[in-house]
Amino acid sequence: MTCTPTHLARWTLPKCYAGADWYDYYSAGVGQSRDSDALERSNFAVMIRELEAIPEPPAWEHDEAPWIVVRENHWAVGWVEWIAIHKDAEAHLQRADELQTRLADYPILDEMHYGEVENTECEEVWNGCFDRRERVRYLRQHAHTGDFRALLAAARGSWYDAANVLHSPSDILC
Repeated sequence: MTCTPTHLARWTLPKCYAGADWYDYYSAGVGQSRDSDALERSNFAVMIRELEAIPEPPAWEHDEAPWIVVRENHWAVGWVEWIAIHKDAEAHLQRADELQTRLADYPILDEMHYGEVENTECEEVWNGCFDRRERVRYLRQHAHTGDFRALLAAARGSWYDAANVLHSPSDILC
């Protein structure tokens, strides 16, 4: 193998581990779990998208795919997923290493994708976790406009209007 990633770590056997072994794999450095926030989920999805865009090597001689999503269960955290890249999948290792280099400087791989994930999550919270009274109370405290129509629509559940009248719409996720 000619590719030696600088920002990816080779899998090692964790202490008290009872799962499959992944000695021939590197971790792509991103993962997600039951408790992941929008940023973790977005970066995980973007890494998958980027790896899917690379064709499988023409002379791939392994039974395994060049990369896979490994899902593991744990009593404390529920489940975790991580991306395992085979040590011989050079193009995939290079791309994941490039993306990890970017993450070292800035925590978001794709601003647009992250914004979409965050917006979807905010809309779910706005409509699924707040009833009308709670939305009105929240708008009274955080709205930056007196646009009655937008405030009324937001109180009725319109996330589009809520996002436009709130100072920092993603604050509802905190």
